[in-house]
Amino acid sequence: MEADKSSKTDGRRVWRTQWDIAGTVSWIVSRGFSRVTLQFPDELLQESTVVAAALQKECATRDTPAQVSILADTSYNSLSVDEVAAQHAQADCVVHYGRASMSPLSCLPAYFVFGQQPLEVATCAVRIAQYAADKAEKSEHRALLVLMDQVLLHAISQVQEHIKQLQQSYTNTLQIVFADVKSQAMEPNAKISSETAIQPQPAPCYCKASSKGSMPPSVSTSADPDRQKIPFHAASPTSNEAAPDSAKALSRTPSELGVSNTTPESNAAEPRVFDSAHEQSSQGAYASLRAADAEVHHQDDERAASSGQIAGYSWQLPPGVNQDACIMMWIGADDVPALTHLHLTFNKMLWVMYDPAENSWQEGLPIAISKTLKRRYFLVEKAKNANVIGILVGTLGVSGYKDAIDSIRGLAKKAGKKTYTMLMGKPNPAKLANFPEVEIFVMVADPQGMILDSKEYYAPIITPYEAYMAFCGDLEWDGDYSLDFSALQEHVRATSGELANPQPRFSLLDGAYHANTYSEDLAHALENGNVQTITALAKRADHALQLTGNNHQVTSASEYLQKRRTYRGLEAPIVGAESKPVVRAVQGQTGRAARYQHEQEH
Repeated sequence: MEADKSSKTDGRRVWRTQWDIAGTVSWIVSRGFSRVTLQFPDELLQESTVVAAALQKECATRDTPAQVSILADTSYNSLSVDEVAAQHAQADCVVHYGRASMSPLSCLPAYFVFGQQPLEVATCAVRIAQYAADKAEKSEHRALLVLMDQVLLHAISQVQEHIKQLQQSYTNTLQIVFADVKSQAMEPNAKISSETAIQPQPAPCYCKASSKGSMPPSVSTSADPDRQKIPFHAASPTSNEAAPDSAKALSRTPSELGVSNTTPESNAAEPRVFDSAHEQSSQGAYASLRAADAEVHHQDDERAASSGQIAGYSWQLPPGVNQDACIMMWIGADDVPALTHLHLTFNKMLWVMYDPAENSWQEGLPIAISKTLKRRYFLVEKAKNANVIGILVGTLGVSGYKDAIDSIRGLAKKAGKKTYTMLMGKPNPAKLANFPEVEIFVMVADPQGMILDSKEYYAPIITPYEAYMAFCGDLEWDGDYSLDFSALQEHVRATSGELANPQPRFSLLDGAYHANTYSEDLAHALENGNVQTITALAKRADHALQLTGNNHQVTSASEYLQKRRTYRGLEAPIVGAESKPVVRAVQGQTGRAARYQHEQEH
């Protein structure tokens, strides 16, 4: 009996750890949330009711009653937080279960529970340490960047400790850097941008053996075993007590800081005595400040070059080591969307994948990723020839999606393309086939929710970054790739004011010349409301289309309906049919379609 009771207790403890009940409740109680929504992927829904009951019961025991509800509707992408559904339930926050894309939020705070899969720590550590030692002798790389699947992050500190012990036996090895998730809690970008507190940079997390076999202290963001149980709390922008000293100093008055608040006009009557020694010392102090400021900016640039953040992971490389000098190592399953995101972004780097569950080892970029990149380049060339663009809105929660849509519209307009924005939930071939006039679709969605395989669709689907490369004229693709909105905005700002090449462009896809139909005269006429100019330009464009015959380029959905579509709906005068005489309504047939009342039985 005692053994059975002990076994049940251990099982209960493992279950609570698996679902991070204590950490979730601590976060809810510390923030004072009263309406909590839980988001589960389809494969974990069978545990949702038990988890919800446990959270609600424990919140009540801490004198913070909370109404816990489950998001039962199937979301388009289970990796991103469904803020829209949570807002329908008037929730204060979202607790997301399972793997997550960790994309920036727009409205609601979220807490992430990745779950825990078993990991043979000793075997994994031996694999990593042995590979780092072998590559130190055979390659010019200087560091090994390790990214672990989110369901294995619970064991990251144990793996680091084992590696530190193993590296004492190696005289030469690569520096091993572990990427980690900063926090399981995330605030919406609207609140983060309003904070005046300056956040410190994450401490580097690396392991390196010295020539004497001693190890430098490894500072890890996950060294604390209770890291996942510490609630994340951002200082309120209206609370001066919670702000650090640097933020308080920004809000102090000049008199509190010991600075005179006298205006230049009040000192105009006072004669100024020139002191050469004082002037020279001031100039020297100013030069010193300029040099110090330049040094700080240089250090910031070096820190930015040696740090990284993508798909929720963040890391800090050792001093003097940049990203190109690293080998990327993935620990986990090879069918995880985050791995595809990483492969496409860092496609020029050396990759090695280790799956602990299958004990499989693979070095080099997978062939499927290389084929995907070739396919994406083909779609970029195809998008250059398209004139009618459909923008698919696949998210309403990821921060920055509105700016991405505006940027795509602006780029398409400058490239002489017509855009239509569509919001239809989860896209599928049947839905998009209802828009045959659209030649290419641009999907604005979570980076790990992009449709990269669109072979079954009537028209191909591209990403915002691919749309940028296609709509910006003569850009040559150098292999760089990104799925994040932030990269799109940076490139758009860098090319702001530049128009696509107005000269006709020869396409190797169809063997024809394609001209940019964007007209500065038409744009100014539309802005100023000049009807005569608009009409003249429209007639000139229509005449040009008539000269080209049936092979003209359609530039809008209305032209597609007029020039290419054979079926235009029911016969009515609005579509060119002859008017029919008006007749009195008569009694129709009655009965079932199988046999009406006036029909005889056979």
